[in-house]
Amino acid sequence: MIFDGMRLEDSLIIMGLLALLGIFFIMQLKMMFFPQIKGNLIEFEPIFDGNCNSCRGKRKGSTSIPVKVKTDSGDIISAEISCCTLCIEKINIGSRIGVTKVGNRLIVQACANIRGKNT
Repeated sequence: MIFDGMRLEDSLIIMGLLALLGIFFIMQLKMMFFPQIKGNLIEFEPIFDGNCNSCRGKRKGSTSIPVKVKTDSGDIISAEISCCTLCIEKINIGSRIGVTKVGNRLIVQACANIRGKNT
């Protein structure tokens, strides 16, 4: 077994940490496959020009930029998206995205789909 030769307390701590990592992984999958709101990205804040370097240094103390999202129900909402998500997930105007409420913020992330495309 993996924990042979370990003290019981050490193996319980490691198993607890692995269980916690599993819970975080499942929560992330839930956000990706079942977001609270689905829609299309319609507008970036003016500082983002589509270049991955455009986020650097322009918004002091912030790692996200405001965006507008048109939901499937037709409403237009304001949300935030990480600059890294824009570049890594290749999200552009018109991309299919998911919005999840975290605390008092609406966070945009890529929406998983079966075809593997981000449209």
